[in-house]
Amino acid sequence: GMMDMNSTLDLPSLPRRLAVISAETAAGYRDFMHHLHDNEFGFRFETELFPAVMQGREAPGSIVDAMDAVARRADEFDALLMLRGGGGAMDLICFDDYDLAVNVAQFPIPVLTGIGHVTNKTVIEEVANQEFVSPSDLAKFLVDRFQGELVKFNSLVSRIHTQFGRHISRNANRLNSPSAGIKYKFRMAFERKMQILRSKTNSIKQKFNGVFVRKRHAIYTKASHIVLQVSGLRQAHLRL
Repeated sequence: GMMDMNSTLDLPSLPRRLAVISAETAAGYRDFMHHLHDNEFGFRFETELFPAVMQGREAPGSIVDAMDAVARRADEFDALLMLRGGGGAMDLICFDDYDLAVNVAQFPIPVLTGIGHVTNKTVIEEVANQEFVSPSDLAKFLVDRFQGELVKFNSLVSRIHTQFGRHISRNANRLNSPSAGIKYKFRMAFERKMQILRSKTNSIKQKFNGVFVRKRHAIYTKASHIVLQVSGLRQAHLRL
């Protein structure tokens, strides 16, 4: 009943805090660190090495001791990684150890293995949460997982931006419709007022012109009367 215990644990969408069990001087470990921390996207991971012997008779006990150290701080990590570079079948026999396999199966956080070989899975790979053919392949998986989440995030941001833009556009149309009505009503009222003003102005001009014509006619009449009187006086003066 232990074969699937660790594989049923959920690996976080963004496994960033990583406990690593490996030999510090191993080429596989160095390759893993290079591919993980120098990734082209600039994703940042937190890794802590728990050194262990990764081959030979001492390996199972050494790895279990390292696992115990990680288990005591399990809440500080998202996953446990077991890394080892390539080797022959005899070099990997330590990963078929029963006690080690039981510890992997019952481990409280997901265990990911990156053991450098392509044939004949070891027992700990069978009971681990996920297994990869090399430490570099495991590093690529983690980077790709972050990249996949970034694509989802960007897609979500784009959808939110589009929906928000549509929402703003709909509200703008709602606001513009009353605004257009108000502008139209204001323009019509303004034109009516201007028509009234023009009508009154024309009326005042007509009245002014009428008064001016009458006054001018009266002035002309009086002037003519004066001219006639002067002419009569002149004629009378000449007769004398």
